[in-house]
Amino acid sequence: MAESSSSTRVKDTTTQMKTQSIIIKIVGGSIFAAMSLVISLLTDASLPETPWGLQWFDPVSIIWILSFFIFGYEAGILTSVVGMVLLFITDDYAVYLGPLFKFLATIPLIVVPLIIEKIRKHPITSEHSLKISNLIINWSFSLVIRLIIMISFNLFAVFVLFEVEFSGLISSLTFGSLSGLSAFLILTVLINIIQSISDYLIPSALVKPIQAGIPNLIPW
Repeated sequence: MAESSSSTRVKDTTTQMKTQSIIIKIVGGSIFAAMSLVISLLTDASLPETPWGLQWFDPVSIIWILSFFIFGYEAGILTSVVGMVLLFITDDYAVYLGPLFKFLATIPLIVVPLIIEKIRKHPITSEHSLKISNLIINWSFSLVIRLIIMISFNLFAVFVLFEVEFSGLISSLTFGSLSGLSAFLILTVLINIIQSISDYLIPSALVKPIQAGIPNLIPW
């Protein structure tokens, strides 16, 4: 009887912790999505960008990745989805392309590591996933997928959706000794590499101080 009662208490405690963890992920992910909107409104006008509208530095995606580092994969995905939807309300770059491109560029940095960890049969925990060696491996694979996605979508946007608006701009584009399409592709690759580095480097430096300052935060 005593063993049964003890087992029940353990199960109840485990269930309570799981429920609390889910609530923290949902609340934390939603708060960070709202934060990303505020940061976007405050910084978008002042950030340098390419002639066709890509930002060299994106603080919004840093917030999305920070949510992932603090609260876990589910929260990171939630923050990215909700953040994208919120940006639809305020972004003026072709109405929908700005938020969509932010999402497409950021989501590989969250989903690809999750897939890699499952393939490698590693525990899906913050202690394991945020180790420097694992971060480097996950970032490297994520970057490859991100580059494939973003090069494809940028080419589609510039040469299909907005061919008339950007055909002259792309043909006159230069980067060092490169010009035209070559310059466009190199700039697209460079921007995504720079953003991917900041997307992981800055949150990885902030995550532990933030976790230490949040009492009762359940590690994922």
